[in-house]
Amino acid sequence: MRFTRNRLRRQTIPALEALNPSVRRTLVRLARTAGRDADFLEAAVAEHWPQIVSSGGGGLRLRAEALKALHPALQVRLLLRACRDTAGIVGQGRAEAALRLLHEPPGKSIQLSADWLLSTGHRHLTWAKPEDAPSAPYTTLEGLHRLNIPGDTGLPGWRVSTALAPIEDAPRVDGPWHVQLD
Repeated sequence: MRFTRNRLRRQTIPALEALNPSVRRTLVRLARTAGRDADFLEAAVAEHWPQIVSSGGGGLRLRAEALKALHPALQVRLLLRACRDTAGIVGQGRAEAALRLLHEPPGKSIQLSADWLLSTGHRHLTWAKPEDAPSAPYTTLEGLHRLNIPGDTGLPGWRVSTALAPIEDAPRVDGPWHVQLD
C-alpha cells in the first residue's frame, strides 16, 4: 500500500464505485477522450512550432505576438514542449508560469530550473542558460510619467523626445522606439 497505484486500485476506486457503480467505465471513457484531445493538441503544436519557435545558442526564442494569438490550451502545450526541449522538464506549473510571463513587460524573467532562464523581450520569449540570457539593455519604467509635449523628457534610463505635427506632414517611422498618435 505504500505505492500510489496500489492505494488507488485498492482504496480509492472501490470507494468511488460505492458512490457510482459505473465509475470504471466512466474513467476509461474519460481517458480515451483525453487521449484524443492530447493527440490533437500535439499535432497542432507540431504545426505551429516552426512559425513560432527558433533555436540558436542552445536555447529557444518564441515569437510572443504569434504565441499570444493562439488559444490558451495551445499556448500551454507549446510552452510545455519548450520546457521539455530545453530543460528536459515537463511540468504544468512551469508552463503556467511561462504563460504568465508571456503577458509581462519586456525585461522580466523567471528561473525555470537551475540551468534555464526564461526572459521577456519586446518581441520574443527567450529560453537560455543564465550565462547566455539576453540582458535587458534598457531600464524598465514603472508607473505613469508626464511627458513634455513638444520637447524632451528625462526619465530614469531614458530620454523621450516628442514633437507635434499635422498628421499629413508627420514622417512615417517604424520600429519599436517610435510611435505616432493622432
